[in-house]
Amino acid sequence: MCMLYRLWRACRRPESAEWEEARAGHWDTAVRNSSALRAAIARALRVEMATEMGAAAIQCFWDLEKFYDNICLSRLIGEARALAYPATLLCIGLQAHLGQRWLKYESHIAGPILPHNSVTAGCGQANTWARITLYSVLEELHLRYPLVHAQQFVDDVPFTAVGHVRHIAQSVAAA
Repeated sequence: MCMLYRLWRACRRPESAEWEEARAGHWDTAVRNSSALRAAIARALRVEMATEMGAAAIQCFWDLEKFYDNICLSRLIGEARALAYPATLLCIGLQAHLGQRWLKYESHIAGPILPHNSVTAGCGQANTWARITLYSVLEELHLRYPLVHAQQFVDDVPFTAVGHVRHIAQSVAAA
C-alpha cells in the first residue's frame, strides 16, 4: 500500500472504529479489549460447563486459508452497502487495492499486476472488510442453526454446539 493511502487511512481510523463498534456481530470476538486467547478460554469454558452438566459438545475450527486473497471485491461492495459501511472509506480503499502492484525482490522488479479479487492483508481496512465479507454468512448460520454457536476472530471461524449428541450432530452436519 502506498504511504499516502496509509496516512489517509490513519486519519480515518476513528470513523472506521465507530462503524465497527456499532455494527459488530455478536459472534465477532476480534473487538476492542479482546484477544484470541480470551475467546479460546470462553469457548473452552462453554464446553467444560456443558460436559459437567451431562451434555455433549462438539467444536470445529475453520481457519480460512488464503482468505484475504480470495475476497470477492464485487461481493464486498454489496455487503458493505447493505451494512452501511462509509462509502468514502470503501471507495478510496478499493482504489488503493485495485491499483497496479509491482513485485520486487532485491534489485529485480516484475511487471505490473492488476488485482481483481484480493485484499492486502496489511491494509488498515483488511480486518474490517473480512468482517463485512463474513457478516451475512454468520448471521444466516446463527438464524438457521441455533444450536451452533459460531464465532469469528478475523479469518478464524470456530463453532461450538452443546446439547444432546444426536441434535448437535445433526445441526453441525447441516451447518
